[in-house]
Amino acid sequence: VCLDATFKQTGGDSLAAVQLVALAQQHCKRAPPVDMLLDPTVSLRQIGTWIDTASHREVSFADIHGPAPKTIHAAEVDLRRLIGVAAPLPTPRMGRANHTLLTGATGFLGRFLLLELLRDAAAHGGHVTCLVRAADDASARRRLGAAYAGDGSPLEGFAAQLTVHAGNFAEPRLGLAQATYERLAAGVDDVLHNGALVNHALSYEALFAPNVLGTAELLRFALHRHRKSVAFVSTTGVLNGLPGPLAEDVGIAEAMPERPLEGGYANGYCTSKWAGEILLAQCCRDYDIPTIIFRSGLILGHRQHLGQQNLPRPLAGAIAVGIAALEGPLRHGLGDAHVLR
Repeated sequence: VCLDATFKQTGGDSLAAVQLVALAQQHCKRAPPVDMLLDPTVSLRQIGTWIDTASHREVSFADIHGPAPKTIHAAEVDLRRLIGVAAPLPTPRMGRANHTLLTGATGFLGRFLLLELLRDAAAHGGHVTCLVRAADDASARRRLGAAYAGDGSPLEGFAAQLTVHAGNFAEPRLGLAQATYERLAAGVDDVLHNGALVNHALSYEALFAPNVLGTAELLRFALHRHRKSVAFVSTTGVLNGLPGPLAEDVGIAEAMPERPLEGGYANGYCTSKWAGEILLAQCCRDYDIPTIIFRSGLILGHRQHLGQQNLPRPLAGAIAVGIAALEGPLRHGLGDAHVLR
């Protein structure tokens, strides 16, 4: 095995990552987060170094929810415990936001969000900074450009409005150098947190570090130097289990004060977004940060960007194996038929 290869290059996938985390915890008493194993920029050598030298996170899943819980409670998700009590903050900036920090720009939704932000920035003299997982800034920009493969070069013409930094929102200081972090904290006006580890097979515990602690790190950034507004991309799946519609002025913690960890399709992912929404609500209430939550459902292709499609992949997979999931994205189009003839 080449130690400079990534986990995925050696045949690893998300399920194998969960197994490796369990083995590392059993034999080494510490385990890297799943998102580190799946990170395309992290080698096996770096993972081994992390296990040998890295200290435990200040806050872990067990610290928040206890060991092996069957049900978790909204009261356990405490932003102050995750990021500490912030010092008194200066008055937020007034007027139009001119500098946006975007996470998740290489994802399916993120690509379209970035284009909209760039068009708006070009029209109003604004700027967009993207945080992209990569070894360095140049690699991060190449990875962002590759996300638009098959769709021409839509980022051309926005060189003055776009900055790309290699980073990881699930790490301290967003994985940035201290000077870069401080400069962005002083210059950014608002945060659009679209990034997440999107995996509908992983458990909430496996997604806790990237999706819950990662959201807390973005909120820590929003509180640093000056108040920044935060927009959070969630999912309609957080509403699974509610008996009926939820009014927009009712918080998810009030509507769903507890959530079972054993559930159906994508319960781990939806629960991680449920926890993220709770953190956003606390940040708004306790720190007077303007926040907004977008709950997206099934997202299909864009009529103007024909090279960007996400529905064909699950359809092709269902046809290849002859079986479609009874739950999840295909159900809306296939009903309850699960054997494809």
